[in-house]
Amino acid sequence: MTENSPLGPEPDAEPSLTPTDLWNAVLAARDALAHERHLHQRQSEPSARAALLAALEAYVRSLDERGHPVPYALRDELRLQRLTSVTNGSFRSLAARAETGRGGSSR
Repeated sequence: MTENSPLGPEPDAEPSLTPTDLWNAVLAARDALAHERHLHQRQSEPSARAALLAALEAYVRSLDERGHPVPYALRDELRLQRLTSVTNGSFRSLAARAETGRGGSSR
């Protein structure tokens, strides 16, 4: 993305971004995801989720580089975003097969 983009520069596009800048990117990405969840057509939610994941990754990386601890809640949110970002077609088909297999077993 370029700086002229309506979404602005990517959170980790410049190494000179401060933790405050990165945290503000996390907050903006959270707001964008919350806004897109309320829309009737959720086609762009995956892009908002990807933007939040990228912002969280950049912020946590900046904390690690500075030797600061990552708060538990932030670490957990990052883990959840990583897990939910994998929900593509192949993951869903695996989950559907697992559900189908459970229904017919006699454990």
